[in-house]
Amino acid sequence: MLDIDLKNIQNHYNHNDLSSEEVKEYISTQANEIYSNRESLIQTEILRAFEKFISLRTIDEKWKDHLYAMDQLREGINLRAYGQKNPLLEYKSEGFEMFQQMMSDTNSETVKRLYRTQIQGIESSPNDNISSNTKNLQARHDDSSGMGLNSPSLQDQASASSNMQQTPAVSDDKIGRNEKIKVLSPSGKEIEVKFKKLQHYINQGYTKV
Repeated sequence: MLDIDLKNIQNHYNHNDLSSEEVKEYISTQANEIYSNRESLIQTEILRAFEKFISLRTIDEKWKDHLYAMDQLREGINLRAYGQKNPLLEYKSEGFEMFQQMMSDTNSETVKRLYRTQIQGIESSPNDNISSNTKNLQARHDDSSGMGLNSPSLQDQASASSNMQQTPAVSDDKIGRNEKIKVLSPSGKEIEVKFKKLQHYINQGYTKV
């Protein structure tokens, strides 16, 4: 996508002794030019809506993963006491590092999706109605497996995501929180998980057996 061959950068600055700032400036300039070209081909309202969708979806995915990771950390943090460490301080320290990593991953993934996702179904005529174009808006990623970007349209994706998140786990008073139950993955694979993790797996598309 970005032509960052070293020779091209050297030719751009007319010297071979490149600094890190020059490399960053070249890459930033190239990236801005690519996105500016994209903005010239897509109506502003549609592009802004697309950016909002990508940003919110990425934040939602990364935040859910972060909460699950924090839950896993909390379950085993008490073992740090055997190493003469304060579990509470360790939990706060590692939790903060995980949060920072989540923010970095969110930013990186958002930019990656904004650049790699192709918007299809946009009419070339400038007189076309924007709402009509929005209905035909489609997102396709070159490597969309597991990213939730390979369904027919943004509107259908948002609706499916909303329906999935609103599906509550079926409560059963006879099952303890730490008892193992079986769930079925979207691919048909059956695994065992703790009952307290059921809602998380349902949100990921699993079903209780």
